[in-house]
Amino acid sequence: MNKLKPYQIRYKSMLQTLLFIVGGVGVLIHALWDGLHVYQLPGDLVVNKPVGHVYVGGVVKPGSLSHGDQVFSLFHESEEILVHFHMPLPPMVREQHAAVVIGSWNGTYLDASRVYAKHDEYYRDNKS
Repeated sequence: MNKLKPYQIRYKSMLQTLLFIVGGVGVLIHALWDGLHVYQLPGDLVVNKPVGHVYVGGVVKPGSLSHGDQVFSLFHESEEILVHFHMPLPPMVREQHAAVVIGSWNGTYLDASRVYAKHDEYYRDNKS
């Protein structure tokens, strides 16, 4: 019969506890991953050429906002992109204010499905 010594039992218990903690952290990260959205900057779209939905953050360029056409430019530092939105823009979308846009990049402009404007410390869309 193979009998474990006290230090072997202690190490086995510590290893099981460590594996349990690592597994729990892994499950937690996996569960929260879908809710985590990291936005890119306008210059990243040109360089990375993403496929599918993208989250882009920047500032609405002065003189580019047209509420009638739902078109505006989003910029950060020296890079800017054109954004097309097919619904009325939220009233909080203003020039020289931060915005986050969700949509698909086609290489020329961002076809937006959602536009969030920064109000106070929160980003809100027209439904908030």
